[in-house]
Amino acid sequence: LHRIGVENYIVVLGEKEGSITSYLNTRWLPKVNIEFTLKLEHQPLGRVLSAIAQNHSSPFLIAGYNSFTHSNFPERISRYHLASPDDLILSGTSHTLSRAEHHFYAWVAEASTTEIMLEGQNPAEVVSSIQPHLSDRYQNLLLADLAVCGNGFIHYLKTMNEASQRSAGLNTLFKNYLESGGTTRVARTSWVLQVETDSDLLTLNHHLLDEKLDSNILSEIPKTVQIREPVRIDPGVSIGQDAIIGPYVYLETGSSVGHNAQVRNAIVLERGVVGSKEIVEDCILSSRGRLTS
Repeated sequence: LHRIGVENYIVVLGEKEGSITSYLNTRWLPKVNIEFTLKLEHQPLGRVLSAIAQNHSSPFLIAGYNSFTHSNFPERISRYHLASPDDLILSGTSHTLSRAEHHFYAWVAEASTTEIMLEGQNPAEVVSSIQPHLSDRYQNLLLADLAVCGNGFIHYLKTMNEASQRSAGLNTLFKNYLESGGTTRVARTSWVLQVETDSDLLTLNHHLLDEKLDSNILSEIPKTVQIREPVRIDPGVSIGQDAIIGPYVYLETGSSVGHNAQVRNAIVLERGVVGSKEIVEDCILSSRGRLTS
């Protein structure tokens, strides 16, 4: 999002997520403005978004905290918004890498006609029951947690009644907006991944490194260290002599790798320590040890 010029962020936090505030305030990118909004445990999301729309009347983008897609997709969905500034722009895909059990589906004709399906149901069966005359030009798409809320949806949020504000989740809000006559388009992305397990995070790491946008070495490393691309090494990482790093490795700031150690297909988080001559593979390493699925 920052790469396409987004500099103003509103982060919706739960009651027990204060540590995220500290993390973003100390680790976030420069020249960005961050505002935090608290969502109480029993407070409906619709009410939170309605309040945000009241205070920020211009269109905004909604992104789920654990849903990821191709790094270039935010630029594509923003182009959809520029072409149709009043529409709600959803994101959809026919390919998911997620192990999540619950999804929302849409049937789409020419990326302009949309009907959000009920969560957890087989999309083909739902389409058949709602529109038995659908032709082959309609395609079922799984909806991703990324959307641009255009002027029409902003107005809907501002004018929602109490019952509408109590809608269970984001996709239910979208569904209610469609049923009220709101206009919607769907931008297609190549894949989506909802991170729910450790192995999902390793899959995400593969895709981000393959896209080359985050494949960088930002720490000084000894000349005897072997780097097998792709890897991402944050600033402030310590690596010992003769270590072998990669492929598909992410070393977070504050992590360390001992001499003659080998790290491949792994994520080493802050304060994670790979000991001398240790082999770390196919796992996530934190200060509490190895995390595997």
